[in-house]
Amino acid sequence: MIEFRKKHHALRRKHFFTGRDLTGDGIADISWHGVKPFQPDWGYYSHSIAFMISGSDFLCKDAKEDNDIFVILNQWREPLTFTLPILHGKTWYRVVDTAKPSPYDFLDSPEQVGFVYTAEPRSSVVLISMPHHGSDFPV
Repeated sequence: MIEFRKKHHALRRKHFFTGRDLTGDGIADISWHGVKPFQPDWGYYSHSIAFMISGSDFLCKDAKEDNDIFVILNQWREPLTFTLPILHGKTWYRVVDTAKPSPYDFLDSPEQVGFVYTAEPRSSVVLISMPHHGSDFPV
């Protein structure tokens, strides 16, 4: 995870997240989700949350575009199926799923998952976006 963090400058920002779209691409620097995109359940009894960090919304001009990062935290006792945000020209790839046995929990090569992902009970999942046709982004 330390290596993943070092490779993704989207996780090493020099400024706090704003929740606004800073580049005009329609994606906020951070957005919150539930099992449906952009619909987090902030309720007292909710046991899951997801968030997406934009790979392009930075406050520093010289930053190179990065992967978008989607994190699912499912602390419910049952699996939950999350519909992932659709991003123009990109799809989602799994990097981490703590419910998988080692060495499949942390992948060296991301695995394409599309736009739906089932998070197992009490698990954390990290997905990254990459262009449909391959990637010029770090993984």
